[in-house]
Amino acid sequence: MPIYSPQEIMFLPGEYTVATLPNATDFNKAYAWVSDLHDGQADRVISSGGYWRPVRPLASKAIAMTNAGWVYQPLLNSPVIRLQGALTLGSSLELSKTRAYPGQVVRIKRETTGLFNISVKTGIAGLTIGTQAANSWADFTFDGTDWFQSASGGLL
Repeated sequence: MPIYSPQEIMFLPGEYTVATLPNATDFNKAYAWVSDLHDGQADRVISSGGYWRPVRPLASKAIAMTNAGWVYQPLLNSPVIRLQGALTLGSSLELSKTRAYPGQVVRIKRETTGLFNISVKTGIAGLTIGTQAANSWADFTFDGTDWFQSASGGLL
């Protein structure tokens, strides 16, 4: 017995990288296979008509945080990030808006040593939307325009 698939749903042929995905507005309700999703995990994405969203946004990655800071890139980086390493100065983490989709949530868990804070910034202007002290976590949500801090707490 064949699987029912409505006419408007489409599976794009071939394989893409996040950088080579076609414009989501041209392929509403289409699925695409992406080879470098969430730090190199191959999986499908679906177009909502305006954004590409991962079908299964379930991945985590440990990142070696440095004083120089780091940029989170939606779709390319995992939705759960564990910051590790030693900080000897204050640092920053920028949440890029490129490829972010409405409702996307990123959890940042700080496991770094050092007494210095990590400023979480958004956009090109570098507006600080949160500060992470040692042994803390925070969720950041994209509302379609910008990121905001939606939850936070301390580690047990």
